Amino acid sequence: ELEIQVNADGEADFGLEYANMNFFVNDYITVFGGKFLSPVGFFIQNLHPAWINKFPSKPPGFEEEGGVAPVSDVGMGIRGGFPIGGAKANYALYVGNGPRLELNEAGDEIEFVLATGAVANPSNRKLIGGRFGILPIPHLEVGVSAATSKLAVVDNVTGDVEPSRSYDVAGVDFAYKRNAFDLRGESIRSKVGALASSVAPEGGTWKTWYVQAAYRIQNSKWEPALRFADFTSPHEDQSLKQEAVGVDYWFQPNIVAKISYEFNSGLVGTANDADRLFLQFAYGF
Repeated sequence: ELEIQVNADGEADFGLEYANMNFFVNDYITVFGGKFLSPVGFFIQNLHPAWINKFPSKPPGFEEEGGVAPVSDVGMGIRGGFPIGGAKANYALYVGNGPRLELNEAGDEIEFVLATGAVANPSNRKLIGGRFGILPIPHLEVGVSAATSKLAVVDNVTGDVEPSRSYDVAGVDFAYKRNAFDLRGESIRSKVGALASSVAPEGGTWKTWYVQAAYRIQNSKWEPALRFADFTSPHEDQSLKQEAVGVDYWFQPNIVAKISYEFNSGLVGTANDADRLFLQFAYGF
């Protein structure tokens, strides 16, 4: 997926969200590698494309900068599915370069975890992670995710790479979809350890959850949606509570027009305390 946008100077910026290859070993194992969407959690790898997401925006905490969930990584892994008793299960395990830590302008505090994949990690330590999902009954899936690694701060002034500190992610998700009704939710927590000798000694914990429901009105192309979310950051100006309502109009299964309104509650005076109206047209191919 190639991203192109025009910046404030009128110049084009190019980005590569993912580019990976898959080798189908058998019915139960697929090997993948390259730059891929993170299998940790459910939203990023399955729901975030504009023509799939019920809302024009991502739930709080699923952004590339300052979010909780890893967005992408560079590495390799395996995924697949298999029967388990009378149920079905799926899995994904991978090894990647992991995210990086970004400091504030003063260089004395971790501002956020940069959750996009890169060809290197200052700590030179790999991230190991994955997700396991089970469908115990028809229409219902429940999943658990986890990832762990060591991250290192790069001093803004000297450029020195400090000793590594811990980084751990854990999450749970569920999805219930039957006929025209779609209900799902997810909770993810990530934690960066403290390091007394660092220029930014404090660690931090980022947490987010959302619950979302949508219903396709029978014999029509309209689908109203509702979302509740809560993102908590070590930095008060990043935290956000949100209620969102929206309506989608499906021209085709891969062509949709959306309108939504977000009621946001954050630190007074910041962008997170402002309500937002969205209009979006999306085409998937």
